[in-house]
Amino acid sequence: LHRYRIDAAIDDVSVSVDLVAEVASWRPKSGHTYYAKTPGGAEELFAWLVAVPQGRATVDYQVGGMQVKATGIGYHDHNWGDAPMPKLLHDWYWARAKVGPYTVITSYVTAQKDYGYTPQTVFFLAKDGAIVVANIKVKTRLAKGTTNGLTGAKVPPAAPEALPKQTFTRQLKKTVRGRIA
Repeated sequence: LHRYRIDAAIDDVSVSVDLVAEVASWRPKSGHTYYAKTPGGAEELFAWLVAVPQGRATVDYQVGGMQVKATGIGYHDHNWGDAPMPKLLHDWYWARAKVGPYTVITSYVTAQKDYGYTPQTVFFLAKDGAIVVANIKVKTRLAKGTTNGLTGAKVPPAAPEALPKQTFTRQLKKTVRGRIA
């Protein structure tokens, strides 16, 4: 999972992308989250792997006779499972940043109503390419009544009666209707 090369062409458009990892691949725990509507019931899988948390991207593309070369920072992840994401996940707030020598990845995922709107948080921090912090307990404060200016969605968008009313700490072994392996 250190290097990815993608080449594609159709008609007079072509692209070549080379992505070389600068930070090791990572996943939250096993990367698998299992959802069950009732304790002990049938489980459905959602999985996530960050194949390249941060990498050097080199892109060459051509449209018609115009050729462009570019370089920058790249990212690559994979999601998979045995159920469609919208069936399991109500919403997913995700962020990735590079600030000086630091790479940060974080997310706040809320399960669908059938899974109790159970929230799950992820936090990852690398410095100079080495993973410093991952798979830790994360405290999250929900900002009630906030509206996303672009989408008009309420943050958090889940039904108010289903959301925690205070700051909480998510512990992997304490998840109520979804369990993390």
